Amino acid sequence: MDFRGFDCSFPILRHFRFGHLPPHLQPVSRPFCELALSVAEHGRPDDPETHAALRKLLEAKDCAVRSALGTTHAAEGCWCAFCARLRGEA
Repeated sequence: MDFRGFDCSFPILRHFRFGHLPPHLQPVSRPFCELALSVAEHGRPDDPETHAALRKLLEAKDCAVRSALGTTHAAEGCWCAFCARLRGEA
């Protein structure tokens, strides 16, 4: 994901990076990163609503990642749709 040009105006974007996450958590976090970049691209740095949207999106991303951390389904033997998405198969 390319954050260049946004880091100064929206420092919160650094919290949406996902490359450091284990491979099974990256697909959970990635859509939030993509949406955050879109919000930053179309929003204005001086608009409090843009910053509120990014804060709430960050909160949602954190919840989704914590939820995925709590699953025991990610084992290779599980074939539910959620685990298939985590493995990048769906």
